[in-house]
Amino acid sequence: MKIFANKLFIIVSSIILILFSIQFYYLSSSYKRDVNSYVTLVKWAWTLTRDAKKSILKVSDKNLLKTWDLVSTIWSDSLAVIQWWDKSITRLWWNSRIEIKENFVWQDLSKINISFELLKWKTWSNVVTVLWEDSHFKEEIKGTVAAVRWTVFEWSYDWEYVKVVDHEVQVTNDTTWESKKIYSGETLSLKNFNVEVIKEAV
Repeated sequence: MKIFANKLFIIVSSIILILFSIQFYYLSSSYKRDVNSYVTLVKWAWTLTRDAKKSILKVSDKNLLKTWDLVSTIWSDSLAVIQWWDKSITRLWWNSRIEIKENFVWQDLSKINISFELLKWKTWSNVVTVLWEDSHFKEEIKGTVAAVRWTVFEWSYDWEYVKVVDHEVQVTNDTTWESKKIYSGETLSLKNFNVEVIKEAV
């Protein structure tokens, strides 16, 4: 009888412990910070390519972004918006394409590495967080990298420029290692790596 009572006590205790562990897991999960990034189509059409599989997505579809994803807007008047972990945003204009190279954020935000490459047409980004050492938000075009912190800026692949709308951008050429800071209202031509007035296509 005593052995049965001991077994019953162990079983009941184990069930209580399991239930407590499950409850604790779900409770702690509900308080976890969402450090993921998502892309949503605002209008017209876009595609998401992952592991060589292309999906054509619809307006208002919200999709989780992963490293090495290719995001493309197709046809004129398309617009897609990426919402990064901190509510920073990147807009992809019509007929634009980017590749996600890094999309890593620690839960405690001690390290944040976001980077992507513009492969076609144009993006506009508003980075709202001031990043610290060992963290970065970078965009690349044709071997030139813009590192930004708390900045609004625009990149054009076809017209080869980066334009700063607010704050500043550190631009580095990966081939020559030449680096420049450009500030609000300035536009850097990637052709000659000089600040100049760029005529855009209408």
